[in-house]
Amino acid sequence: MPVGTPTDPALKAEILDKVKNHGLPVSQASKQYGIRANVIYAWMSHESGNSSASLMVELSRTKRELDNAYRIIRELDTSDPASYKK
Repeated sequence: MPVGTPTDPALKAEILDKVKNHGLPVSQASKQYGIRANVIYAWMSHESGNSSASLMVELSRTKRELDNAYRIIRELDTSDPASYKK
């Protein structure tokens, strides 16, 4: 997206929803939508204050880590227990 071009409010809301509520990393949202990561962080900051924005980023990161942990547990749960090293 060209610099200085206003973003459609519906698109902005969609991006913020995916980042804040669905765990989409800001870096991935930036690539997916063609909007710089610092712009997305600024939106988050302006929307709910600086401290809230950092909490939302932390929540998003924690959700990704939890999803990754669940994936690892599923993989371990389905692998051969005889192959575990003691």
